[in-house]
Amino acid sequence: MLEIFKDRRTQKRISQNLETKFKVLNNPELAEIEYKKAQMKNISLGGLCLQSNQSLKTGNMVRVNFVLNEQDKKVDTFCEVKWCKRVIDGFLAGLSFITLTKEEEEHIYNFISQCN
Repeated sequence: MLEIFKDRRTQKRISQNLETKFKVLNNPELAEIEYKKAQMKNISLGGLCLQSNQSLKTGNMVRVNFVLNEQDKKVDTFCEVKWCKRVIDGFLAGLSFITLTKEEEEHIYNFISQCN
């Protein structure tokens, strides 16, 4: 198979529609703004897809927090914006996890396993 047609994802990804909050960290104009609400569209151990009404610049660092289910504690982590595109309902952005604690990684892994 040609390299350009291979899926670049290395982690199993599941579709989810969960409330998520995010905050852009390395944009001085947005640094003082409180967390904004968004919707998680999918998640893997490598990152997540976020839908919001704010465009995110590729390379920006964002702080993201979400709860995977009622029993889980909140995941509060830093991500890098890998891509962002306009859609009918706002913007979709691909975020790559930068910092996950071992406990957060286990929560995400268990959640993905339970959803399959």
